[in-house]
Amino acid sequence: MDTSGTIFLTVAALTYTIIIMIIFFSKKKISNLENKIFNKILIITVLSMLTELLIVFTLKMENISIITQKLFLVLIILWISIFMEYTLVLTLIDIHKENKIKKKYEKYHYLLLMIALICSIIIMILPIKFNDINGAKYTSGPSVNFVFIITGLYMIVMFGLLITNTSKIKEKKFVPIVVLILLLSFAAIIQATNPQILLTNFVFGIVVGLMYFTIENPDLKIIEELKKNRSLTSKSYIEKSNFLFRMSAEVRKPIDNIGKLNNYNLESNDIKEIKENSSLIDLNVRDASFTLNNILDVTSLDSKKINIVKNEKYSIIKLLNEIKLRELKKINNIRFEFNISENLPEYLYGDSIRLKQVLTTIIDKSINDTKEGFIEINVNSINKYDVCRLIITIENSSKPLSLEEINNILDNDKKINDSIDEMNININNINKIINMMNGTLMIKSDNGNEFTIVVDSIIVEAKKEEIINETDILLVSNNEELLKKLENLFNSYTINTLLNGIDMIDLIRSGESYNLIIIDDEMKPISGLETLKKLKELDINIPCIIMLDEGKEKIKNHYIKDGFVDYILKNNLKEEVNKII
Repeated sequence: MDTSGTIFLTVAALTYTIIIMIIFFSKKKISNLENKIFNKILIITVLSMLTELLIVFTLKMENISIITQKLFLVLIILWISIFMEYTLVLTLIDIHKENKIKKKYEKYHYLLLMIALICSIIIMILPIKFNDINGAKYTSGPSVNFVFIITGLYMIVMFGLLITNTSKIKEKKFVPIVVLILLLSFAAIIQATNPQILLTNFVFGIVVGLMYFTIENPDLKIIEELKKNRSLTSKSYIEKSNFLFRMSAEVRKPIDNIGKLNNYNLESNDIKEIKENSSLIDLNVRDASFTLNNILDVTSLDSKKINIVKNEKYSIIKLLNEIKLRELKKINNIRFEFNISENLPEYLYGDSIRLKQVLTTIIDKSINDTKEGFIEINVNSINKYDVCRLIITIENSSKPLSLEEINNILDNDKKINDSIDEMNININNINKIINMMNGTLMIKSDNGNEFTIVVDSIIVEAKKEEIINETDILLVSNNEELLKKLENLFNSYTINTLLNGIDMIDLIRSGESYNLIIIDDEMKPISGLETLKKLKELDINIPCIIMLDEGKEKIKNHYIKDGFVDYILKNNLKEEVNKII
């Protein structure tokens, strides 16, 4: 054992092995065979290196030195045996099915452990010789030779396993095995001619470093976050899917009713019956129209059009939970459900006091009128850029309201003091108050009563102006087939597509940026020219190209004067796009 020279390599290897150990054990890990084996290799490596350093300090104490030298040799055998387990796991065992092959692994594990124990006993029994040639001290003898032989046999078995699994050698996990065979063979050649040079622990340190970086051990914190985000995304998707299903049912039902009532009218000769059916048709038309225009028509969601009477920032979720807790105390013998969508923004600008008054009044009436059955409250939202459309439905199984009662609630001619408080508001005031918030109210009365409140609010977003995502080209058209053709022609660019001009304006206003916008002239609800004018009002100078029908080629110059940088004819898209590119 050389007391200088290679000892510095051992110190260096020990330093970075301890660093790897600290990092490895400080993180959460996947509990698999590779990690379990690597745990043992790390510990044995550090013990082996510390024992080698201990040998330096015990050279002059012969009895203690013999024990430390033999302990060092035992640790080498243990290290090689455990690394053989790692080799067997990679070559003979499918680690992705480790639960199914646990017995197979345990058979190898116990066999290698038995061999290591027998070898350790032999090492402790066999004699060891100390040599000192010109100040260079090293050990030799049967005990040392035995370790060389056993290590060589292990290397031959590992090499054989690699040869029989040549298809897997390209995998990065096999790098430590190849490196160990090469470096230990090289170290053995050096030590044969220079027995005072000991490189074993330095080789072990290199292999441990390679193992740490080749074992698939992803950060579990990141995995947990990804699982959490996936769960939230999935939950949000399910919520939206369920909401859209309910809304489609809201539209489908009155349409089906209209069809049935119309068939009755066609078959009936009774004028009175026809008039009654026509009145019901009108009612169903209003139901469908309310859902389509007041809830699902997101093109009308524009923060500039929202006139907030009281521009107050408030937590909508906190407000709803306060109402929920308050109303729960009043419930007796009926089912009460209060479902709040996780899609709701955290903060909104609006009139929280009036919203609270309206909800509390409707829920209180529902509780008073519902003697048995249920009260169900659902709060959803449609969010578009910086606008939130709150959709609140309050349904109960109480006695249906009469047409006169519904008309009285929906009457907008009542005069209400702007400074109303909770004490003087009643069910007949709610529609007027909702109108003050620029909202709408719908009442359905069939097997119970359903109140639907729709209110648009502005979402409170922090530092929204700093979030800018620049994309190459934005394509805007009502014609989805045209958009697909353009996407194929601009396939080398980053593309976004929108189906109308209002969405485009909202998108640009929200902070999105583009190098080029291509706008269809023939669009609804606003044309391509109107879209450009609204874009200019935002003082944003993004080059815009207009798409024209063949018949409008004669007036193309008018579009250029209005601010478009160029035009594309729809009947000759390929050549026109090549010209633009």
